[in-house]
Amino acid sequence: MIASSQQIKDCTTAAYDYLKSRSDKNSVALQKQLQSLSLASNLEMFEPSSSETLELYMCLEKFLTQAEAKSTMVGKVLTLLTHISESCTIRDALRDNMKVIPVLSNFLVESKLSKDNHLKTLNLLSITSYKIKIAYLEGWIMELVPFLTATVTKGIVGDESLLVALQILANLCRSNPQVVEYLRHLPNNKMLLTTLSRMKNATMYIRLLVLEVVFFVHPKLSEAIFSNNEIVDMIFTVAIDGFEENRVTWLQLAADVFEELAVVTSLEPIFREYQNYGTHLQLLVNRMTRDSPELLAEALMNFMCCLVKFNHQDIKSLHEDIFINTVCSVRKALENICTHHSVCESATLPHQAISPPLLLTYVTKWINCHGCGQTAMQVVRELLAMAGANTLASASMDTFVEAIKMSLTSREDSDMTPTELQHIIIILGLVDHISTSNEAVQLKLAWKLEPSLFSNLLKRTLMLHSHCLNDGQDDVASSGRSSPESSGYDSISSSKHGMASCLAEGFNSRCDLKMTLRKTVSKAVILILAVMKGLGAIKSEHLAEYRKMMGLPVVMSHLMWGGQSGLTEYVTRAWSIISDGSLSKECLEALVAATEESPSGIDSVSGSPTRMLSSHSHMASAALPVDFEEKVETLIARLGGTVRKMEVKDCPLTDVMNLYEYKLASLVHSEESLRKALIKADIQNRQTSLLHLRTNIQNDHLRGLLAKWESGMQKIRAEKAELQTTIKEIEESSRQFKNNFINEKDILERKVKDLKKELIAMEGSFRATEEKNAKLQHQLSNKVEEIKKQQNIIQKEQEKGSKLSKQVQKLEEEMKQSGRSLEALKKEIESLENIKLQLNKENGDLEMLVKNKDEALAAKEEELEEALIKVNKMLEIQNMIHDISSRRVVK
Repeated sequence: MIASSQQIKDCTTAAYDYLKSRSDKNSVALQKQLQSLSLASNLEMFEPSSSETLELYMCLEKFLTQAEAKSTMVGKVLTLLTHISESCTIRDALRDNMKVIPVLSNFLVESKLSKDNHLKTLNLLSITSYKIKIAYLEGWIMELVPFLTATVTKGIVGDESLLVALQILANLCRSNPQVVEYLRHLPNNKMLLTTLSRMKNATMYIRLLVLEVVFFVHPKLSEAIFSNNEIVDMIFTVAIDGFEENRVTWLQLAADVFEELAVVTSLEPIFREYQNYGTHLQLLVNRMTRDSPELLAEALMNFMCCLVKFNHQDIKSLHEDIFINTVCSVRKALENICTHHSVCESATLPHQAISPPLLLTYVTKWINCHGCGQTAMQVVRELLAMAGANTLASASMDTFVEAIKMSLTSREDSDMTPTELQHIIIILGLVDHISTSNEAVQLKLAWKLEPSLFSNLLKRTLMLHSHCLNDGQDDVASSGRSSPESSGYDSISSSKHGMASCLAEGFNSRCDLKMTLRKTVSKAVILILAVMKGLGAIKSEHLAEYRKMMGLPVVMSHLMWGGQSGLTEYVTRAWSIISDGSLSKECLEALVAATEESPSGIDSVSGSPTRMLSSHSHMASAALPVDFEEKVETLIARLGGTVRKMEVKDCPLTDVMNLYEYKLASLVHSEESLRKALIKADIQNRQTSLLHLRTNIQNDHLRGLLAKWESGMQKIRAEKAELQTTIKEIEESSRQFKNNFINEKDILERKVKDLKKELIAMEGSFRATEEKNAKLQHQLSNKVEEIKKQQNIIQKEQEKGSKLSKQVQKLEEEMKQSGRSLEALKKEIESLENIKLQLNKENGDLEMLVKNKDEALAAKEEELEEALIKVNKMLEIQNMIHDISSRRVVK
């Protein structure tokens, strides 16, 4: 199912209707909308790039409050957020831009949730908190971390909620020393370590996760566990099992633990002394196929990137295999290329089946992959950094450069999209990195890549920026209804959970373009100029095109953003471009204007952690009474002075204990008050940021309206000038037309007089011709009558001829029929003659047979006569014998 912008609007409307009137009809409508969005396959529609999507998040945030904890919609909302968090872009936006983690944290800690919703909230927190960066301790962290530790200590081994709580705890502690330090000072650390020690018989994934959390809680205790190579074996086992069982989280955990522990000074020798890197890594490399899922391949490449950065001796020998197999991991996205090369069918040993030119083509195509292009780029860069320029053989340079060119020009006929712009930034970063590190490749790039290619890229990038700015101005007017005031839910939106205020920051993605599109476009412009500048040192055509690009005033604002962005690589590139060469007057004016606008456009939204911390402290102090801090300090000083001045030997022990208990209670109370004040300060800070961002949106709207008004005035002035010129031209043409008309009138009057004279002469000749015509007509009528008579005679003759022709036709038909009958008779006679001949032959045969039979019969008769004679003789002899015998008897 594909979600559309209209479905998102319908869901937002249904959510507002439900919050306004909780009827059964509204409840059913909202459940249907949430369920349909939870089944959506196109997650790009949920990216915070439009006012409709951001308003949807604001509506969903209203259900993640303590008041809505028992609502039936909470489970649907959590399911929808979990579903859309499958997209890396949306997950990062929920975590960094919309600050959904504090909202989920407060919802989880303060609400009494059902078991199902409790587990769904934990799972969503686990997904969104991955790779979170925490600059300072906020109030929600001080509530969430103890809640997670309590969930682990009170949970049952094997319970899913316990495992998810451990994952969230590890996500919060990773690369965040403030959270680790806070976790180490919690009072129930011993109970947490005891609970973790009971999980020795769990799966390898849980054991590795437990060891990581133990390292965060008690580093010295974990060093004793890590004293052998068991931890490295466990990391590779989890990675291999995760890849075989298609478990992305297992590979992520293996990469994170390796990256976290390999840099620890006390543990680095253990990782360096490990001897089985080659065996395990070769096993992973050989199992990586073109059919591997995209997320699994991305996680595996992230793990390989950590290993390549570690730069172990056993890993160096597998650089080529890693490079080739990372390319093969995304063959699934390159079906059109693989079908033209039969060598791509090999799966177990893909590095033996790909030639270097085809491999380099895959590298360039692969970085355009949506899912793992960024991670793949990190692997390629690390491999190039570790293995040096020899990775690109001289025989493969031309093919590699052609592949880069094909990637940059593959969609030059279509409009630029933000996703394509991200891919182009990746490719340009690769080109800039390789060209600066390898002069041979830079030379090839200078001669193979035309200047028009980069000018077209710059043009398409700036057109994307202008189109999105125009669309953003239109969206600002419609985004006003997303605010709590226009929605009519002031009481709901003014809750202390600040997701709604932080969600307003996403409105800048279409109308402000200072945190999203402006940043991306500026990166692309700076990279294009940097690459052109480097190539211009080799080829003069590139230098000429580079100077033309530097002559565009619109480029200056993007250069100023790079100079003040805070990103080291872009600051260096931007200021080197600005300081090198001369600029025109228009570019200098644009540069000055961009210099005035850049600080407020960048730093106002994305301030540094130090500034944010100071603003939070100011908010906290403003929320408390004026003399609150003085009272606290005075109380602590009085307690300290009392303890120092009194003589303990003369004071009962119970009084001393009561004094210390009082001091401890006061400190706990102060800490609780400060924590609540910090939470209030966070809420006020979010609300202030909401007002600030809304003000920026309105300012941008007014600027857009002013720009439209100015452009409209300029158009009106231009039209007025054109109208005046056209009026003057019409007046001059009318004068000329009047003069021409008078002259033509005189000429026509003269011609009319001449024509009248000619007409009179023509009338006389016409009368004579009429008389002639009358005579000719009389003669013609006589001739016509004669012709009619002749035609009648001809018709009669024709009728006679037709009758005769019909008779002739009948006779011909009869002749044909008689000829046909004659032929039939001839055929019958021939057949009869043939039959007669056959009969004659048969008669001759029969006569021969009769003759033969007669001769045989005569012979038989002769034989019969002879036999009769013999019989008669025998009878006579018999009679004679009989007589003789009878005589004897008589005697």
